[in-house]
Amino acid sequence: MIEPESRLAGGLTMTSFQKLARGGRWRTEAMRAYDQSVLIWVTRGQGRITIAGRTRGYGAHSLILLPRGTMHGFEVGAGGLGTVILLPRPGPADRWDAPQFHKIVDIQAQKELTNLLDQLDGELRAQAVAYDRAAAALVEMILIWITRKTTPQPETRMRAGLRLADSFSRLLEGNFASGKTIASYAETLGVTPTHLSRACRDACGRPASALLQDRIFFEARRMLAETRLPVKEIAFRLGFRSAAYFTRAFSQRTGHTPSRFRKSGT
Repeated sequence: MIEPESRLAGGLTMTSFQKLARGGRWRTEAMRAYDQSVLIWVTRGQGRITIAGRTRGYGAHSLILLPRGTMHGFEVGAGGLGTVILLPRPGPADRWDAPQFHKIVDIQAQKELTNLLDQLDGELRAQAVAYDRAAAALVEMILIWITRKTTPQPETRMRAGLRLADSFSRLLEGNFASGKTIASYAETLGVTPTHLSRACRDACGRPASALLQDRIFFEARRMLAETRLPVKEIAFRLGFRSAAYFTRAFSQRTGHTPSRFRKSGT
């Protein structure tokens, strides 16, 4: 069991990464599940966490919420700082039935959450009059804050998707001839390929891969129609690994070989 800094009726327990790891790596890395929901807020460092059999990395300003009964274990890297809270049961955290993992990138939001946790820690340590009620109210506030920050409204999601599609379009215009994959564009934009394609489809009805192919083959047609560059040179400029591969892809796309397209002027 976690060695607590403070504990209230209902099982509210608040501790730090440092205190949790004092007994050795077994205290953190061993797989375990609690009959309470667990909130983890990482403020510095990085490591890995295994949740229900899936391992992923975490870094500073990662927010992790594990519903009660969730099997988990995590590695705390050197210099890692963070807070771990076992939330009261029964309590407001019981409304979650699936693990939550969020990267809080907004600096003001980071400060807000840290401030709420500091207030909770202060109440648990000082144990002033009615501190148990104050702590319960702060837990509710923290969970409301998490809900608001991690569940964007539909209009917010739409605006975010439009911004992402616009960013992709601008990035694409400067790099479409580089041979970069959609996965590479997505990594540059800090999202997954699936997220990027969904945003593009929502914005213009076409996935990111289709937009990339459109831009490449529009430029191929333009160069064939408006320049005297050899097909091999056009293929090279558009990022194809060989003229043969370019010819095959162009034929599949247009129904004509590059040479025939150039001759026909269509």
